[in-house]
Amino acid sequence: MPHVVTQSCCADASCVHACPVNCIHPTPDEPDFGKTDMVYVDPLSCVDCGACVTACPVGAISAHTRLGEAELPFIDLNAAFHSAPAGPRALQAPVPRLPRLREARRVSVAIVGAGPAAIYTAAELVKNEQVHVTILERLDVPHGLARFGISPDHRRTRQVAGQLDRILDHPRVTLRTGVEVGRDVSLDALRSEHDAVSIRAASRPTLPAPTTTARSPSSTGATASGCPFHHVTSSNAVVTPGSSAPGTASRRGLQAPEASTTASCSLRRASSETSRPTSTPVRSVTRGWSRIRSSC
Repeated sequence: MPHVVTQSCCADASCVHACPVNCIHPTPDEPDFGKTDMVYVDPLSCVDCGACVTACPVGAISAHTRLGEAELPFIDLNAAFHSAPAGPRALQAPVPRLPRLREARRVSVAIVGAGPAAIYTAAELVKNEQVHVTILERLDVPHGLARFGISPDHRRTRQVAGQLDRILDHPRVTLRTGVEVGRDVSLDALRSEHDAVSIRAASRPTLPAPTTTARSPSSTGATASGCPFHHVTSSNAVVTPGSSAPGTASRRGLQAPEASTTASCSLRRASSETSRPTSTPVRSVTRGWSRIRSSC
């Protein structure tokens, strides 16, 4: 048997759609689809392509040669599902079921954010047939870092977008884009309209501009406001040459003094170089800039 589904299976059936030879069951046209605790790989049909391994959101599928001792029984469990005669199905894996709600009514849940964490939260919630989910996204498109944080050349990793879209296509999942909580709708309003609110949005802290401290002018010939590589009291801020006002920095913007201050720092440094004895060899522009960085 090339591949085996193990106990950590969440039965969301992403692997069923990814399999090119339709060897993972139950399939959508089978009566047990969406009702079993786990899915099963047919050992006689599997071509060992590994597509299911990539599609599985919980890493529940492995090659049979990579199973640990505790997972070996799943080889027989997968095979028994397909070899059993018509009638009762093979014994299901002991995966705990979701608890049933006390009241038999519709439950509405709002999720703030539409990144992978938010979408997988929705996938877990709609496993209960009473739950309806509304996802609120500030941007015009969903997926969060799965869309904007993955390099375009990582094509296989970016394929997770297809799996996220399948979750968003669920009939009890509603996606509302272009809605910012706190601007377009308040948190109190969400709480009044829904039974529960789950915050799954990314953090966007607004930090004040950190203060700067200058090194001794006698040792560098430059002050903090005149050198692009001045010291910043905030340990989380990074300063590089840029186009912002002198003495400002931000964690994400990587702002720094204007080009004019950079030029003034370079001129002061060049002046100190020319005051040295003529026996000192002339350094290249690249090495001179490196020395400016290290001393300013």
